[in-house]
Amino acid sequence: MRTQLGDWYQGRGQAERALPHYQLAWQAAVRANGTVGGKPLVEALFGQPVLLQIVRPDAWNRYAERPQREIEVRSVIIDLAVDREGRAQNARVVDDSGDTRRAEKTLAALRTARYRPRLEQGQPAATPGIVFSQPWIVLVEDEAAESKAAAVTSAGAPPQPEQPARPDR
Repeated sequence: MRTQLGDWYQGRGQAERALPHYQLAWQAAVRANGTVGGKPLVEALFGQPVLLQIVRPDAWNRYAERPQREIEVRSVIIDLAVDREGRAQNARVVDDSGDTRRAEKTLAALRTARYRPRLEQGQPAATPGIVFSQPWIVLVEDEAAESKAAAVTSAGAPPQPEQPARPDR
């Protein structure tokens, strides 16, 4: 219950109000000495940051209702750190899925993210090396068109038709 209350405050950007609840939950988990999935309870709850909230980028799933043969899922992969207050920091694109615009939108969305911070000895701790993956549902034909446009751009401008000669006046 305390973890959930801490998460509620954390999701509203009130890390200072979330912390006492997380600390009480951490103490209870240490005393419980139980396990979850083979991990000690305290590690399962507070061993890694937990993504609580993010405002996903606009249009990330706009083609979700299309038939499976028409779409493809591409993911933008970001490496980041979660600070002591549960915010994403030092975000770095690892894979842009072939589109820098998707990567920029994903980075912008990460500015809205709130994480439950990792706790060490009951205190919030910054955590580097967190991987975030944002799926994008794209049309297969749009991807083919983008590839074709990129090929034309990299090969140079397409040849221009010759202009008819103008008679001298």
